[in-house]
Amino acid sequence: MSWSNLSVNAPVSNTANAVNTLSVQTVTPWQDGEGLGINARLSFPNAAVALSNKVDALTPALAIAISAANFGDFATQCAALITPFPLPELLQWQRRALALAELEKTKLDLIDTEKTAGGTVINAMPAIQSVQIADLNKQAFDDAESFKSSVPLTNLNNFATEKTAHDVQVAGAQASAKSGLTGGSGWRFYAGSDIANALQAGTPGHEYTITAIILFQGDCSLLAEIIQ
Repeated sequence: MSWSNLSVNAPVSNTANAVNTLSVQTVTPWQDGEGLGINARLSFPNAAVALSNKVDALTPALAIAISAANFGDFATQCAALITPFPLPELLQWQRRALALAELEKTKLDLIDTEKTAGGTVINAMPAIQSVQIADLNKQAFDDAESFKSSVPLTNLNNFATEKTAHDVQVAGAQASAKSGLTGGSGWRFYAGSDIANALQAGTPGHEYTITAIILFQGDCSLLAEIIQ
C-alpha cells in the first residue's frame, strides 16, 4: 500500500481490551545521521528510505508523516494532528518547527528597546502561601462540622440527584470520548508485509523538503481504524 492523505476517525471496534504493545520507529531531519543540524532538510522519499532501514519487514506497520516545504507549514500540520492525536513525538516536532520558524523570523526583526514589566502570582510568596494553606484547612474543617448538623434525608436526596447526573455522564462517555477523534493532517501508510519496500512506494515528492515520520509495528488494527 502506498502513502495517502491522513484523516483521524473514531474507532468502530470496542477498545476495552486494547492492551497490545507496538514498537515505534521515527525519522526526522534532526536525528543524528538523518539530517544536517539546525538547517536540516529531509525530503519525503529520502525519509522513507531512511525509515525502511529500521523496520521489521514482516510485521504489519502503520506510519504517519508530516511533511512541508517550510517550518511554519510543518508546525501547522503538526497542530492539526496533535488536536485529535497528541503523540509525544508530534509535540516534539511541533515545538522544534515553531522554534526554527521563529528563529528565521527574528533574524529580520529590529531590536525592541521597550522594556516590559514582569509579574508574580501573589500566593507564590511563602508567607502568603502559608496563610492560604491554613485558611483552606480551616474552611475544610468548618465544612465537616457543618455536615454534622445536616439533615440525613436532604443528604440522601442530594446523593440521588448526583447519582442521576453521574448516570447521564457515564451513558454519554463513549460518544464524548470519540468526539475528539476527527480531523488531522499529514500522510498515512499501512502495510501488512514487505514493509521496507512498501514504505518507499508512492511517496510524495522531493518538493516536500522537511519530513518526519513515526511508524508503529505490531497489531496495528485499532490504529488503522483511527488513522485512515
